[in-house]
Amino acid sequence: MEDLNLNNTAKALDLYGKEVIKRAQRNLKIKKKVDGKSVITDNTGQLAKGLRYKLIKGKSTVNLKFESAVDYGYYIEKGVQGRIST
Repeated sequence: MEDLNLNNTAKALDLYGKEVIKRAQRNLKIKKKVDGKSVITDNTGQLAKGLRYKLIKGKSTVNLKFESAVDYGYYIEKGVQGRIST
């Protein structure tokens, strides 16, 4: 089987990954109301700095994977606001 030329797809996914990270970082700086108080989701900036993506190229595939260097990013995405469930 002949290798597919996925260079244009890889370039498009790379641009997409950069834009998603940029928008996610901007969204983390937006103040939100929680229990009547204005809070910033990422008050230290570490979560925004730790966002990244990987472009994974195979012979006939190109995948985009988003990651966070900070473990609590997953919990923020799921809406967890503390360690005690209410």
